[in-house]
Amino acid sequence: KRFFKTTTIFPSEENSDPPTMNGKISRPHVPTWGEIILYRVDSSCGKPLTLFIGTVFLIFAGAELLRMVSDDLSFYQSAWFAWTYLADPGTHADVEGSLIRTVAVIITLGGMLVFALFIGLVSDEIGRWVNALNK
Repeated sequence: KRFFKTTTIFPSEENSDPPTMNGKISRPHVPTWGEIILYRVDSSCGKPLTLFIGTVFLIFAGAELLRMVSDDLSFYQSAWFAWTYLADPGTHADVEGSLIRTVAVIITLGGMLVFALFIGLVSDEIGRWVNALNK
């Protein structure tokens, strides 16, 4: 797929007028930053990288939330707990305290989303391989 839409801005030999679109001279499409970011994320390595960055962000944000609601956790301990809540939904079952339990449930829900997206990426890639074998 092409990222830039190109059109000629030079007049043709038959017609001395430049190509117009609603009375305006046609110019190449210049992508916005949002279009560039969406194009990069949609590439084959962009989706796993985006998922990895989102996972790391979820771990660090969860670690900070855990530190805010708990008095005796260091950042490393809270990051480890955030990872365990993200990776294993049953880990937070023995947590005591309503605030810590709420943060643990939020991190666990984020972990379920991360692993659902991961499964979607893997199944899309397997589908591409199967389609390539069928051709």
